[in-house]
This record gives sequence, C-alpha cells and structure tokens, in this order.
Amino acid sequence: LKREQEEYVREEIEWVPVDYFNNRIICELIEHKKNGIIAYLDECCTLSNLTDRDFLRRLDDNFQSHAHYESYAASRDKTIGETEF
Repeated sequence: LKREQEEYVREEIEWVPVDYFNNRIICELIEHKKNGIIAYLDECCTLSNLTDRDFLRRLDDNFQSHAHYESYAASRDKTIGETEF
C-alpha cells in the first residue's frame, strides 16, 4: 500500500491518502521463531503436560508490556465476533 501511494505521488495521480500502519511489530509478536506467539503455542502443543491455561500464562508472562498485546485474563470481552476473522 505504501509503495502504491508513493507511485501515485510520483505519477501525479489524484487519490485519497490512506493511513499506513507498519504491522511489522505485530508480525514479529506472532511469528518470532523463539519468542513469538506461534513458538509458545508450538511448545505447549509439543509438551503433553501443558494446557491452554499454561499457554495463556506464558503469553502474559512474556508479552504483558508489549503495546500490541492484550491479555485474555485482563480482557472483559471473551468472545470472538464475526468481523474478527
């Protein structure tokens, strides 16, 4: 999106700017090989003695200070709505 908008500027095409959010920090939160959400999920799935609560606790322990992480325990709304997929 950002590159496309830059191209519009270069080519002097009229358009309505769209705010661009660089989601790299969120991708790293999810996909980091050693300390990402998927890595912790893999670990909890591999070890048969760990539960979903252990998984959530590990996320809280590791990401509580992350600006883009919201703890399940701290969240008042525990539902997943139709628009969240």
